[in-house]
Amino acid sequence: MTRTVYEPNTPLPAVLISYHIPADRAADIPALSLLKAILSEGESSRLYESVVYRDQLAQSADAMIDSKKSTGNLVVYAIMAGGKSVDAGEAALKREIARLRDAPVTPAELAEAKNEILTASIIARETAEGKASTLASSVIVDGDPRAADRQLAAIAQVTAADIQRIARTYLADAQSATIRYLPLDAKPAATRVATIDVAPTVRVADLKAPASVEIVTPAAEGQRVLPPAPGTPISPTLPQPISTQLANGMRLITVERHDLPIVTAYLVTGGGAATDPANRAGVSSLAAELLTKGTRTRTATQIARQIEGLGGSIGSDAGSDGASVDVTVKADQLAPALSILADVAMHPAFAPEEIERARTQQIDAVSLALKNPAQLAALVADRAVLGASAYGAPIGGTPISLKAITRADITAAYARSFSSDQATLIMVGDVTAAQAKTLADAQFGPWKTTGAATTPAMAIDYPAPRVILVDMPDAGQAGVVVARPAIARTDPRYYSLAVANTVLGGGFSSRLNQEIRIKRGLAYGAGSTLDAGKTQGTIAARTQTKNPTATEVVSLIATELAGMGKAPVSPGELETRKAVLVGNFGRGIETTSGVAGILGSYVQNGVSVDELQQFTAKVGAVDSASVQTAAAALLDPKQASIVVVGDAKQFAPSLRQAYPQAELIPEAALKLDTAALK
Repeated sequence: MTRTVYEPNTPLPAVLISYHIPADRAADIPALSLLKAILSEGESSRLYESVVYRDQLAQSADAMIDSKKSTGNLVVYAIMAGGKSVDAGEAALKREIARLRDAPVTPAELAEAKNEILTASIIARETAEGKASTLASSVIVDGDPRAADRQLAAIAQVTAADIQRIARTYLADAQSATIRYLPLDAKPAATRVATIDVAPTVRVADLKAPASVEIVTPAAEGQRVLPPAPGTPISPTLPQPISTQLANGMRLITVERHDLPIVTAYLVTGGGAATDPANRAGVSSLAAELLTKGTRTRTATQIARQIEGLGGSIGSDAGSDGASVDVTVKADQLAPALSILADVAMHPAFAPEEIERARTQQIDAVSLALKNPAQLAALVADRAVLGASAYGAPIGGTPISLKAITRADITAAYARSFSSDQATLIMVGDVTAAQAKTLADAQFGPWKTTGAATTPAMAIDYPAPRVILVDMPDAGQAGVVVARPAIARTDPRYYSLAVANTVLGGGFSSRLNQEIRIKRGLAYGAGSTLDAGKTQGTIAARTQTKNPTATEVVSLIATELAGMGKAPVSPGELETRKAVLVGNFGRGIETTSGVAGILGSYVQNGVSVDELQQFTAKVGAVDSASVQTAAAALLDPKQASIVVVGDAKQFAPSLRQAYPQAELIPEAALKLDTAALK
């Protein structure tokens, strides 16, 4: 069965193929899990290597298993690359499925998939939530708390013949359902809207609760039992970072955690998107992406196969104030994994063909973001708040800037970030400080580069606040962002503002979510974020709502922002929101990658790594008066820019009554490459 769906505001077409699979407790699920991993886990997977990397048909391609108590589904899908057809995508997906039916997978593929699943299982059990979720799924779906462990044991016994057998059993073309997702303007004039027929065997009846189920009527608001007050804070045992320095100037930070055999190695540097030239937005991001796409001695495919063969994954990224490369593996694979990480960090090839491939993929990714009202509103808000500074430009670039980037631009961006004298290697997990030092010396000791002198970031000349309405006529909803300048991470007001932000928009019980979602049902969720960087920061309230209610939502956000500075937060609300902030931090440090990420952000933002030990106490020391003071200075909506992206005819008239200075910019005329935006 094939269905074609035509929708407006669809920048890239997509195709999805679904197959029925048996219940989660079935004997074939372990083999199906391995089949899925071979198809789509990482950049050495069959879908990525053939559909995304080699043939460049898709911007992304993936597979997923949704196994249940009864029957479930295995789904493969591709979001097509610009200019590629769903016909080609569907044929490519079916070709990869046919390969699984027609021939056994290789021993290397099978071993890699088993390692990947084992590593992922260990990572999932790093957190209390992960352990609970694993147990709950085992009990609810399979009726056995040990089901997850049984499946891991069964996965270890699966053979290549097993995978070929289950591919033939469950993944025949005749057993599939295909959905094609296309832009509305691709719909032929005579095409009828596809309907879903209901089989005559389906019985329709009103839903009635069984007699044994008690129907509970909520009490009136004044009669409801309040949630319990937060308990006495527990003093957690926080990991202690151990810092040292290699002979070449590179810093090494080790955090020992020996409860699980897993290690994250995280290399962070300076530089970043803040150093991108004005007309080359995205060059630092592109340079970071290309680190794992080939070195002097390894191709992109070899890097992916080698690291994923260890059961690990490698990633690279660039932010506003630096770049990073990271890998997470089982502890017994740390040495070979670190060798690969060092190679990609020190010896990137930046091969021309890889540059063009990465450029094309990034342009497609940006094109997708530009058609999403919420994402586009966030990008426009950054420009409105941060103006012509490098911080205001999109980190990932724009189609115009990405097309202009040359290999020389990329190598220059790399040189600004990656050098031994401004790099820090962080290792967290089942490794001792002595082992980490030995490994770091062996792999990074020869790195003796000195980075290009990075010009200190100049103080930002914040532009006057603006009200910007971007007209996206086909948008089903409006993206709303109200944003303003904030502070750097090292500012002494940071913790007071962080608590204020959590009161305002941190979590389900925050003021924004209470007013916008819970009381009025105007959005699925609303919140705010504090982005405090090395030299500057922003705070933004954001949500997505129906086009006609955008004006009301903007008014509610402005009211809540102003209210934060007008009255002190009550003791009960203050303690609850501080508990949320501490709880989020606690969940972050449960994992090796979480600890490494937090320490990496400290390094890039010029914060002492001792902050890891002090975070909870500093949040606890924040009082209501300091929250109100910080909010009055830094949450005043009069200093905020307002951005609404959506079908402007449904909100522009009412917004212009409230904000006569509002600028209306058609989607096609929007220019993120300039501070003027038009």
